[in-house]
Amino acid sequence: MKRDLLIQMRNEWRDNLWLIIGLAIVSFAIWWLTMNFYQQVSGLFYEKGFDVEDVYMLDISKIPSDSPEFIERSEEERAFLDSQDLRMLIANIRNSQYVEAAAFSQNGLPYNFSYYGSAIYLDTEPKDTIGYSGNFRNMSPDMVKVLKLKSRTGKNLDELENILRSGSILVSNMFSYWSANYRAPEEFLDQNVILNYSDKTYRVGDIIHQIRRSDYAVEPGGMVIFPINEEENLNADAVAIRIKPGMGEKFREEFENDRAMQQYGNYIFYKLTKMTDQAKSAQKSHSTNARMGFALIMSLLIIIGLGMLGVFWFRTQQRISEIAIRKVCGAKSSDIFRRILSEGMLLLIIATLVVAAVGWPLMKATLLKESEITNMTVFYSELITLAIVALGITVSLWWPAHRAMKIEPAIAIKDE
Repeated sequence: MKRDLLIQMRNEWRDNLWLIIGLAIVSFAIWWLTMNFYQQVSGLFYEKGFDVEDVYMLDISKIPSDSPEFIERSEEERAFLDSQDLRMLIANIRNSQYVEAAAFSQNGLPYNFSYYGSAIYLDTEPKDTIGYSGNFRNMSPDMVKVLKLKSRTGKNLDELENILRSGSILVSNMFSYWSANYRAPEEFLDQNVILNYSDKTYRVGDIIHQIRRSDYAVEPGGMVIFPINEEENLNADAVAIRIKPGMGEKFREEFENDRAMQQYGNYIFYKLTKMTDQAKSAQKSHSTNARMGFALIMSLLIIIGLGMLGVFWFRTQQRISEIAIRKVCGAKSSDIFRRILSEGMLLLIIATLVVAAVGWPLMKATLLKESEITNMTVFYSELITLAIVALGITVSLWWPAHRAMKIEPAIAIKDE
């Protein structure tokens, strides 16, 4: 039967060639859109390195010098007293019965940090020239518990916090194409490193999961967390606060009614924002694009499904007499359907090989270039595309074949 099928397919090569071309175009369109969609939402498949549930953010601002509340200070005392103002404000926040932890941040919070950064190098002789590239984040040690940072080596929150308190730094995992150009973060664990364009030395205390700007997309580079020493001159742009579960509204009410939590000396804390709301706002465009991408793929699948149904309906109708003859010769309906389906699957496999030969280099030159998408991801997406088209062929063949096999053989071959 298999040999007979191959001979029949060879004899009908012209019709099959056009069908292979059609299936190849369909497969490539689904494959390409699937990869673009995955690129938009790939971050959802990676573990998040933080938890912002029950976390609130406060912005920091200095009282204008022309305000009657501004306190004049000499140049010598300004740095210390300004930092003291911030220390007193965060102390009042931490004293709240609703607060678990609070910490200062300088470009260190999820969803709203910049891409400021550089590279770090192993402190070696001769000088290390490969290094590790990452965005720089500054935060007080308490931020470990505020964001519940996740270690990749199994360390707990207390251990991570102590690493920052000791003056050591944390580095994050990196993604694909950056990893090929720089050292892996594991090479820096427990090693002394030097900042690019600087002689300052730090010790890398641990590797953590990356803090990202978006849940949908991963950051292509790494991340370096430097500790903010609250006992020294403070430089911060925000405060992050972890509230006890279910106490968010009570803390908000307390904050809005307690002036000591909002202002001290020349500094004020303002704009209390729930970080989950900040995440929704920051990711609005990502979520919109993801929904549009999903809707586009579903629309394409429906259109392709209807097109395939029409093609295979017409193809099956042309074989009604052949189906009838096989039934007269004793073939079962299941045997006939398996033969028809096997032909469709063989054509699909050939089309998939054509798409792989043409599409893979194109993917590497576009989607894989400077992207976190790996070769294995592309391979798996091709298998998923194959499964989707195979399902479409099966559904498209079942109904016309089922109808064709119900026709009485005598009626089917009366015009032969």
